[in-house]
Amino acid sequence: SIVSVVRSAAVAREQRAKAERRFNDVRDLAHSFIFDIDTALDGIPAALPVRVLINQKAEAYLDRLSADAPADLALRRELATSYNQLARVQGVPGHGNLGYIAAARASLNKAMTLLEGSLAIDPKSYLDHGLLIAVYNSLGQLEWSTGDPAAALAAHDKGLKEAETLLAHIPHPPTRLLSAAGSAYLDVALDKGANFSNLGDPIATIPLLQRSLELFRS
Repeated sequence: SIVSVVRSAAVAREQRAKAERRFNDVRDLAHSFIFDIDTALDGIPAALPVRVLINQKAEAYLDRLSADAPADLALRRELATSYNQLARVQGVPGHGNLGYIAAARASLNKAMTLLEGSLAIDPKSYLDHGLLIAVYNSLGQLEWSTGDPAAALAAHDKGLKEAETLLAHIPHPPTRLLSAAGSAYLDVALDKGANFSNLGDPIATIPLLQRSLELFRS
């Protein structure tokens, strides 16, 4: 009957609404674990076991959310941002990290997979290009910390290619993306020879440093 059809439709809508609320609750919880709670605990030695547990839970939540975000570009970007931050907490140097290098590398790879999938759908998404540059920057920092400058250069080279793609597709990118592109050029310059611990090719760094300076001044 019509009444049964209407009732079934109402029940289906309510179930979808409940599923969406649960999804958003998990999304908010994962974000809070990584960006809020861990930051508050950073620097407190006695909190280390708690930070480990919190970040394990956050990673599990992010993995669940990623499985449910096949075509939602905004959600994919949010998750990639969270994985990048999680990697910084796990092991990227320059932060109060947990020293989990392998876990950090795995989180960065998950961020890359999300962003590369998004760019396959929308190749001109400057937000995704910009975030992918940041992820490659994190990976390069991570590889430097392991004493592998060649791996760091490989990661930063990928970031540089993203910067070049970004600049080719977007005639007038926002200032923050110009800065991200400038950083990509600077990272490769540091890897090749503009740093004390590098691959020893200082001549190759000159055009990279010049281009980086142009972008920072734009």
